[in-house]
Amino acid sequence: MHPFLQNRKLADFTRAQGIHITAYMPLAYGKVMHDPVLQRIAQAHDASPAQVALAWLLQQGCAVIPSSTGRTPPRRGALSMLCKRMMRCRMYFVSTPVGC
Repeated sequence: MHPFLQNRKLADFTRAQGIHITAYMPLAYGKVMHDPVLQRIAQAHDASPAQVALAWLLQQGCAVIPSSTGRTPPRRGALSMLCKRMMRCRMYFVSTPVGC
């Protein structure tokens, strides 16, 4: 699961059954970094598009397992702070299928 592949029917079913979703490869092989919507949201929240995508998945109740080819470590607590700011602003994605 990631912003471009949400599979809402499956997500709704698993939630109804009490099955927890884990998002493997939630950064879509780096594609989230180049999405204009994610870039605008990230800029508004002083974050990266990757942080926005991960925060959105956490808001959806998913566990996230991102992978990275970069060597720059994330700032400690940055994702947690972003999640809190996004929740305060009630910032949620308007979902549209992309690349389907």
